[in-house]
Amino acid sequence: MRIIFTICSCMLFVQLYAQFKPVPPQRSTQGNKTTTAHHAIKPLSRFSAAGQTPSVQATADYANLPKLNLAQRKAIPGPVIIRDEKSALPIYIEGEASGLPELRDAPNSKRANLYLEHFKRELRIDAPAQEFLLVAQHTDDQQQTHLRFRQQYQGIEVYGAEILLHEKNGKIDLFNGRYFPTPQLKSVQAKLNEPAAIQLALQDLGQKEKVKALDPLEIEMVGPQIAKKQLVIYHTGEEKNIPKLCWYLEIAPTVLSRWAYFIDAENGAVLKKYSLLCKLHHNIGKSTSAPAHFHSHISIEEEKVTPSLLDGKTTANATDLNGVTQKINTYQVGATYFLIDASKDMFDLATSQMPRSPQGAIITLDVRNKINADGSFQSFFFTNNNNSWGDPAAVSAHFNAGMVYDYFRSKFTRKSINGDGGSIRSYVNVPDEDGTSLENAFWNGDAMFYGNGGKELRSLARALDVAGHEITHGIIQNTANLEYEDEPGALNESFADVFGAMIDRDDWKMGEDVVVLSAFPSGALRDLSNPNNGGRSLNDPGWQPAHYSERYTGTQDNGGVHINSGITNRAFFLFATQVGKDMAEQVYYTALSNYLTRSSRFVDARLAVVRAAREKGGESVAKAAESAFETVGIRVSAPTAPPPNLGINPGTQFVLGVKSDKSGIGIFDVNKNTILELNISNGVLKKPSISDDGSFVIYINGRKQLKYLELDWAQASFDTGTLSNNRIWENVALSKDGLRLAALITDRGDEIAVVDLTRETNNTKYFQLYNPTYTQGVSTGDVVGADALEWDLTGETVVYDAYNEVPLSGFGAYNYWDMGLLNAWNNKTRTFGDGDIEKIFNGLEEGENIGDPSFSRNTPYILTFDYIVDNNGDGQLDDSDDYSVLSSNLETGDIATVFENTTIGYPSYSTKDDFIIFNAESNQGNEVIAITPIKSDKITPNGDPSIFKTGYIWGTWFATGQRVLTSNKVAAWNEGQIKVSPNPFGTQTLVSFDLEESQDLKIEVMDVYGRSLKQYQVQAGAGKFQQNLDLQDLSAGNYFLRISAGKKSTTRKLLKY
Repeated sequence: MRIIFTICSCMLFVQLYAQFKPVPPQRSTQGNKTTTAHHAIKPLSRFSAAGQTPSVQATADYANLPKLNLAQRKAIPGPVIIRDEKSALPIYIEGEASGLPELRDAPNSKRANLYLEHFKRELRIDAPAQEFLLVAQHTDDQQQTHLRFRQQYQGIEVYGAEILLHEKNGKIDLFNGRYFPTPQLKSVQAKLNEPAAIQLALQDLGQKEKVKALDPLEIEMVGPQIAKKQLVIYHTGEEKNIPKLCWYLEIAPTVLSRWAYFIDAENGAVLKKYSLLCKLHHNIGKSTSAPAHFHSHISIEEEKVTPSLLDGKTTANATDLNGVTQKINTYQVGATYFLIDASKDMFDLATSQMPRSPQGAIITLDVRNKINADGSFQSFFFTNNNNSWGDPAAVSAHFNAGMVYDYFRSKFTRKSINGDGGSIRSYVNVPDEDGTSLENAFWNGDAMFYGNGGKELRSLARALDVAGHEITHGIIQNTANLEYEDEPGALNESFADVFGAMIDRDDWKMGEDVVVLSAFPSGALRDLSNPNNGGRSLNDPGWQPAHYSERYTGTQDNGGVHINSGITNRAFFLFATQVGKDMAEQVYYTALSNYLTRSSRFVDARLAVVRAAREKGGESVAKAAESAFETVGIRVSAPTAPPPNLGINPGTQFVLGVKSDKSGIGIFDVNKNTILELNISNGVLKKPSISDDGSFVIYINGRKQLKYLELDWAQASFDTGTLSNNRIWENVALSKDGLRLAALITDRGDEIAVVDLTRETNNTKYFQLYNPTYTQGVSTGDVVGADALEWDLTGETVVYDAYNEVPLSGFGAYNYWDMGLLNAWNNKTRTFGDGDIEKIFNGLEEGENIGDPSFSRNTPYILTFDYIVDNNGDGQLDDSDDYSVLSSNLETGDIATVFENTTIGYPSYSTKDDFIIFNAESNQGNEVIAITPIKSDKITPNGDPSIFKTGYIWGTWFATGQRVLTSNKVAAWNEGQIKVSPNPFGTQTLVSFDLEESQDLKIEVMDVYGRSLKQYQVQAGAGKFQQNLDLQDLSAGNYFLRISAGKKSTTRKLLKY
């Protein structure tokens, strides 16, 4: 792209060059030509004597260089990848990583490191082995091992980032979880120290509620006041994509409160704070904020007892809050009976100190409805000397805790809350922080706390489902440990409701035994079968959203943890109704234990439940799970198989450039040392093009003749010559395999000529450039002419920029540069492509221009290019305009600014895609080739730019090695030949492609969540296949088209207007 200009007259195109026949280079097996001299690369000091192996850094890479591999590329389908819709990071990768070695006897950690290294670019993780720390693993009843990793960066935990890998028979076939790209932080040294961060948090918390120093008994009960203090990397911003070093603190201002704080370690700002309380309900009575994670010790009033031979477990009959006589388990020490259940198989008498410190028991304790003025309280054992129990709240809590233990033990072989036989503690007669009756129940990370109710709720210990709900919070804490905020917090509440309802499985309601009807007319706190619960909005008691479209998006209730749980509650109800409660609870427990992570969102829950359903019940149960989540609006974006990445060129790396006065060409190593300087007669007109192996360079001289430079790296020599003496060439690009040219010819500016260098005749085809429209068969002739050209990695597609002129009646013309993709070659048929054109970006604003596109060296959907804003609208590029080098991931739509420039950049990627080089101007005004490091996502800068070479422009980075670009194997269809036209479409569109042989095809139209909307089952014969898609009943928007044949499938984007 050279200049923005206005053309007022029509261009007349003539066919003067229909017989054009470029002369291909005559290649011999020795690499010499009969028509040109054999030259030594200068300066000679860079190489050894003639005929010997090149010296210094060139040695290993240049010796015995194989001839250029001309095989066709093999497109290997990758594992199915599902991405987060906002970040585009993978959240679910199903399928084995190809090419990994067999490691059946190796430790799981080694297998995991190889797997993560294989996907590091997809994951956008620089060093997976250092950034993912294995923190837990277990093997389930199906001999599948689940490995849980926590993300860290330079030894600092990345808060909330956790992934799971799943291995069976020595192979990892599933990745899932939530994490962040490798953080880009200048330092992980905190400027704010830990004591200062704690002080700032306490000061802020003191403005909200009472803060007191905990006394020794309280510390024994709840642990230290600052229960956790850790330097972490926490992501902020609306998209949570800004990493910050901060202090994470868990603070107990009183015994009945606990908060999470994130304090910026740079400036002391409070980045985030929220209560850690896991309550039964979010909006009843007073806003107590009881602790979510208490220490494991208990402060109790000592009972003076004398042990005897009669000590041990016993039973009693006692009346609970429902007036029902229950058989409860108690414990005798001397003449005293305690409300301690030592009957379960987890009880360990040998390590217990009875009654003070039982191990593996169920214990019920009494707070006696008393709280001190400073917020502290004491707890007491329930005791008597006749095994008679008169507190119905204590009886209910004690009996219910035993029922919950038995449920998890019998259904899932789980031994207690922590899975390892830890004691279960319940506190009853708990007051609110002002001393009045508490109308709630909560889990504090170590025990259950039950209030005695009031105007809206009766005593909370009454209900079995309440006990099941609160104890399940503890199990969640010891498995997925779902963050108690936003969607992860709503899942935390939902899973607690699910198992509460399964433990008390006579209906689908929660809290129906404790609500006061005048407060909850529906007769329940929540209803899994009908989350609206008789209400119409959040203003109605007990109302929850039943569909994702109704979800609460505010900040109250920790981002709606109790409110939005209704959505996934209904999904469970729908699922369990189809497959039965027995199957449903097994699936959900498996999902919770094996597939959810701390930051899992609703879509992750769907993926986890579907995976667990397939394991537990097969495909029919998995489909029932999919249907349930689909019904409540929790959908998954269409899965994608990543386009195949090429292996990095293994040769030595160099940079080719053109002197800024265009009088010659230079080649430099990556340390900026000169390898070759070559003066060019008549100069260089446009940026040269080079083959993938660095052996062949073509360029146009100042007389518009087509020239070449052939480099023999093994012999440290070069040849020069002429491909065409015709003075007709405007620009040219060489395909990566060196077999084809794409060219612009004088007076044929709106066409691209494609030349097959392997043929003597019929070797050229001209492709008319056009701008596609929304109407089938209709295009516009707004293209005046193209300029920059480059082949993609496959050798089938040419990316170009073009100048467009759109006449505006009465207002002259609207002029702009944009970029397109031309289907120029067909690898399967080894002939020219169909000329279809796809625009890379649409909707440029007036004055915006894009051009000079260049592909990533290894990833086919990564592109760098120039972006120019014509500020004054004069159609000329000058100092008043804005210039930038941008890069883009065409799969995700992400765009990054590489450099804000002062000139046209002509950018180009390095061999490893870890740098971008481009034209720039030095502070002294000299033209230079500049260089900027790039992050692992291949589009984002990873540091400041610097000067690579002064006095040179048009840099191209290349390497001298060989790699396979294509494969001879023919797939069921050619990916590049699938046509969907029109697209965008109005009511219908036509899909067409060629089939090598007969196929049973399935064609699906899906919404952006992956929901199948239309299906076509077709028995197609070999040859040309066409299928008309009547989609008039779909609303305007984005969709996906999936074509499947057996295990092969491909996906295309659709747009209906």
